[in-house]
Amino acid sequence: MLPRTGRGRRCCAGWPAGPDADIPRLAHLVPELGSPDPAGVASDGARFALFDAVAAALAGAAGVAPLAVVVDDLHVAGQPSALLMQFLARELRRSAVLLVAIYRPIEAGWQPGMRETVAALEGAATVLALRGLDTAGIAQIVRATAGTVAPAELVDAIAARTDGNPLFVTAVARMLAAGVPEPGWSVPAGIRQAIRAQVARLADESAATVGAAAVLGRDVDIAVLADLLRRPAAEVAVDLDGATTEGLLHPHAVGHYRFAHDLVRETVQADLDPGVRPPA
Repeated sequence: MLPRTGRGRRCCAGWPAGPDADIPRLAHLVPELGSPDPAGVASDGARFALFDAVAAALAGAAGVAPLAVVVDDLHVAGQPSALLMQFLARELRRSAVLLVAIYRPIEAGWQPGMRETVAALEGAATVLALRGLDTAGIAQIVRATAGTVAPAELVDAIAARTDGNPLFVTAVARMLAAGVPEPGWSVPAGIRQAIRAQVARLADESAATVGAAAVLGRDVDIAVLADLLRRPAAEVAVDLDGATTEGLLHPHAVGHYRFAHDLVRETVQADLDPGVRPPA
């Protein structure tokens, strides 16, 4: 929510519309401000005018009090939103405005043009790469979600399975809150679908290679996998590199890869044909 200013008013959506604000253009983003410009924002010139109006409104609000603007999940907001953030980062550099954009780099590359736009945005910003939660953070989420203090060994098990991914940790904590015992943990449906979407972006041969890797366990030895598939190790490595680009695996050591999370490996393995999947 943007702050109320002494020179203007704040509409119900929280947009600071001072007396000099370009209301018709801002109304394309905040209809509560009034009627939008009938010319629309279809052309490059109209889009620039809209971006400039947003920057002027934010700068005006920041002239009264420091302002923070947070955009979550930028990777699904679309390229126009990323372009707006890129414009604001440049235009508001000397204003008391803090811009925060949160996104997943891998998903940002899925939409046409988004990878380049985000890369340009990173060039004008301070990039903070978020890592997985430590055991203290995991314990805190379990306590807040399940309403219980988890023993250290349970927290360690969650950490090993999720690598501290907050989304995964929260999903497991909800299972605990529902009374599902540790051996019965399954991959939550939402997470399973997200992982399947990543696998679906792979070429068929790469997907088959990742499936075979899932049978071997979380840590994958390229030589062993190549022997299993009866293919050259170099070809197998190329397939795993593609899976790394999608965030499914990452290089672990020379000649070795590791699944990003055990939940990823479990999902891939569960989707294998019964003749390929090892018995439980």
